[in-house]
Amino acid sequence: MRLILLFVSLVLLSGCANSWYLGEWKVTDVEFPAVSALGAEEAQEWFGEEAIYAESLFSFRENTCEAPQYAPQELSEADFRIAYRAPFSQLNIDGEATEILRVSCAELSSFPGVTLIKGMEDIVYLPWDGAFFKLERSAR
Repeated sequence: MRLILLFVSLVLLSGCANSWYLGEWKVTDVEFPAVSALGAEEAQEWFGEEAIYAESLFSFRENTCEAPQYAPQELSEADFRIAYRAPFSQLNIDGEATEILRVSCAELSSFPGVTLIKGMEDIVYLPWDGAFFKLERSAR
């Protein structure tokens, strides 16, 4: 019986550990660590936009998904530099690794918000067309 309780507790806790991305987020800034297809003026149009990452809903700008699938994974700084052509320091990410969230949705193929990068507490980055949009948590 104790073994079953321990197993259930571990499953529940592991689910909580991966839920850093759940909540409501607001675009507050943008970083351009390398070449970007977006200009500064175009990127500023995103400021104030809200994103919702919930268990049964994803919503950002005009994209909505009612059954999102979330797949968090860990990425080392070396692999991050290769994938995104940016160092952690440019996004104020501490440590040797960070978590990347991939969102998949049957209704959408490629859309802004499909990838989130875990930053400091209550800050994430949304990469899109070479720009890294900074989102700050507005609600859990």
